[in-house]
Amino acid sequence: MERKIAKQIHISEGTMFSIAVIAVCWFILFSPWTRPLVNFWWILSISSVLISILAGHFHPEWTLDLDVDKKNILIGTVLAGVLGIGCHVGSQFLVDWIPVLEIDLERIHLFYDDPVYYLLSILILFLMGASEEIFWRGYIQQVFSERWGANTGYVLTTLLFASMYVWSFNWMLIVGSLLLSMLWGGLCRLDSRWLSPVMLSHALLNVIVFVLFPI
Repeated sequence: MERKIAKQIHISEGTMFSIAVIAVCWFILFSPWTRPLVNFWWILSISSVLISILAGHFHPEWTLDLDVDKKNILIGTVLAGVLGIGCHVGSQFLVDWIPVLEIDLERIHLFYDDPVYYLLSILILFLMGASEEIFWRGYIQQVFSERWGANTGYVLTTLLFASMYVWSFNWMLIVGSLLLSMLWGGLCRLDSRWLSPVMLSHALLNVIVFVLFPI
């Protein structure tokens, strides 16, 4: 009993520490006060590796949900394609409905627009998507669900994920993150084995909407 309680306390402290770390990293990446002072791609790559390490250290069990096979690769790829179309159609709908959001849409590319790092951006955005899913769906959502139940874990993780982008002060980015988090988290809520296709779809979607076919 003592060992079990000690492990729970350790995981709780590690989880709060991990969330604090990613909050600081994403603040540096997206806030108007720090963004001009750093190289976006370097900070993004370091942050992506760091949160993956934190997930592996504090919750190594996330790897049990990985199932990389042809079926999941196909599902993840198709899901990314559907979401890519949805992001383009949805963003255009929002801009037509609320024209002022066009400014936010244009500002999104200021985070990623750097032709010098075009090839690097593809690699890093792929890394970012996978690492975010490892952290949020593989680690945080699972820990929260074990602690407070699947529904509460899903809702808390979804809101936390979207809140990391608040410092961008970009409603298009925040709303988009919230909707995507609802979808990816919902799939993993239904079955944790969705983690593999969700990781792939997130990684591919980043490359699609930010590099290959910018929204």
